[in-house]
Amino acid sequence: MKKYVSLIMVFVMLLAFSACAGKENEEQLTESQVQEEITESEKSDSTVKAACKAYGEFIAPMADGNITKSAVIDLDKNGVPEVIFTYYGDHNLYILSYGETEGLNVIEPEIYSSTPAEVYISTSEPILYYADHGHTQGTASYHKAECFRAGAEGFELIGTAEGDEWADVTEEVWQDSELFAEYDKKYDKIFDDKVKEIVGDGEFVSFFDICEDENAQEYIEKKLAIDFAEFGEALPSEEESDNLTQVMEAYRGVLEDIYANPADYYDTDSEFADGNTFAIGDINGDGIPELCVRFENAYVAAMKAVVWSYDSKEGAYKAFEHGVIDEFYATGYIKSDAYHNHTGGETIWPYTIAELDFEDGSIEELYSFWSIEEENAFPDRPYVAEDDADGDGVIYYMGDLTEEEFSQQALTEDEYLDFIADYIPENEKIQLEYTELNPENIEAVR
Repeated sequence: MKKYVSLIMVFVMLLAFSACAGKENEEQLTESQVQEEITESEKSDSTVKAACKAYGEFIAPMADGNITKSAVIDLDKNGVPEVIFTYYGDHNLYILSYGETEGLNVIEPEIYSSTPAEVYISTSEPILYYADHGHTQGTASYHKAECFRAGAEGFELIGTAEGDEWADVTEEVWQDSELFAEYDKKYDKIFDDKVKEIVGDGEFVSFFDICEDENAQEYIEKKLAIDFAEFGEALPSEEESDNLTQVMEAYRGVLEDIYANPADYYDTDSEFADGNTFAIGDINGDGIPELCVRFENAYVAAMKAVVWSYDSKEGAYKAFEHGVIDEFYATGYIKSDAYHNHTGGETIWPYTIAELDFEDGSIEELYSFWSIEEENAFPDRPYVAEDDADGDGVIYYMGDLTEEEFSQQALTEDEYLDFIADYIPENEKIQLEYTELNPENIEAVR
């Protein structure tokens, strides 16, 4: 009997020990879970701070009162916000996100100049897309959209959509507002259906319907708990700021005189210089911005662009003239689109590449480019099958303007892209944001 009592007591003790051990393990597990939660919390907080700092450093150079609309949203509900804002009008759009390993992610849509791009935000999914509904006569090819999903590493592109060309359109359509509206509605729906195939049928709200547009800059600072003035590395030093103030005063004086006396600057009968545009940006990479004015409100032969630079002794001075739709590249070259397309080609618009010597203001034309397609070649610009080396139905032509006698060479697409990459690579394009030349925008030049 004693033997059985002893066995029972041992069994009870083992149970008690097991229970205590279990309780201890349970407490250790709970502490481990708590520690993981604390670590994740600290990690998330650190990521949010890093995101806000990255946003501040990116936006600070633009924080000059010209941020026109803004929204701060946490699209994927992970605690790290995304930022959408327009700068110097609704055509300059930025969408910012942040990833712990990828860092700052910037989406800067290319927008057709006649229409602002809309950004649409899903009310139920971490998805947004921007859609540009611009179009030119005879085509809806400027209809385009890029769709993104927000995640831990920022935005991921999930698809793109492009509008269809308008079929069977006639000159009558462009002259009749009702017919035009019918075509516009029809092809808008085709385009919107393409977008829905990517983003789904869920409900979306427009950025322009939810954004802050009265105190857009202050709204970003408040929502991100930052002060743009604290990002000293991104903003100019006091000495640079003083010099920049003098530069801007000089350019403002030039613009005021252009507006008051337009006939002194280009061939026009207009009393004021409305209908022209200007931009301020560093073209030659010396740290001092240039003033670029496009005189567009004129007949084609009189259209031109003029660039002013600044010197502490001379003040603002005219550096050079160039084509009104030229684009500048950090490589020192200029891409100059033709005013008219007499080649019949649609793959690329005819243009020339020129080299800019900023010191003496000279521009030397080097090469011209145009395309001819098998499907729409002009009688006087025929498609020559022997020139189509890759057989894709498109021939790229390059004209050499450096020789006394003009010569041309047929290129494949790969040869064409390889050649221009040495002169006008897309990542070297200098982004100039043009705005209307009017008293309000002139006064804003500070």
